[in-house]
Amino acid sequence: MQMPVYEVQVPGSGPYTVQLPTAPGASGYALVSVEGAGGAAIAGFSVSSGGLLTCPSGEAGATVWVTYTATVATSAQPVLGLGTKIYIATSQAVAPSISAGTVTGGTEINGLSDIEPPQPKWGKDKVTPLNSANGIERYLKTLIEGGAFKLTGFWESADPGQAALYAAYLTPSNSPNGSVYPFLLVANKNQHAGQSVQGDSQVVGCHVTEFAWGKAEPGKPIPFTCSLEVDGSVDPVYTQGS
Repeated sequence: MQMPVYEVQVPGSGPYTVQLPTAPGASGYALVSVEGAGGAAIAGFSVSSGGLLTCPSGEAGATVWVTYTATVATSAQPVLGLGTKIYIATSQAVAPSISAGTVTGGTEINGLSDIEPPQPKWGKDKVTPLNSANGIERYLKTLIEGGAFKLTGFWESADPGQAALYAAYLTPSNSPNGSVYPFLLVANKNQHAGQSVQGDSQVVGCHVTEFAWGKAEPGKPIPFTCSLEVDGSVDPVYTQGS
């Protein structure tokens, strides 16, 4: 960001340094120009990334006007849910993937209005010994319960993603390839964090355990809901966006 002109009073000839004021959130400075009182450019000045202005020579009694820029560090910002997408594997045996913003091996599920991610948690088992002195239960963390995605949307019978989702729901566990389907969740790009190609993504394997149409009302689209139970047979892979 461009900073206001900063006035440096030259104390006299000879080398000296001046610390420029620190802008809130600034991570570095770059010197643009140095001019004497008469408007003539003065050479030989430099500024460090921390804002330390080095003046190797000066004009006694003159005022030097220093214009500089500060590189302001970005801070974390929330990401809007708008633009989040979920894909079901085109082939049950191959997980969808994303590269340079392009998804391969997956069919987008359209018409979604809400994607509620799973809330994984550790299972536990009591291991309180008889000689426990404080009377507080002790536990052993066992296995992670993956939880379930909850999808809500508007039923579109011609959408290939919804049709694939419904077919996965009808697939039993004793089918030739089982009932686990890989899914790819892709979040909206976090442009404030420098993501310009694709957002954060995650591959996860799920059983489609629930699929139902909602209430039909005049003048309103027919909704549908779906549950995707996370299964450990597919290793979850998280990839940060770029």
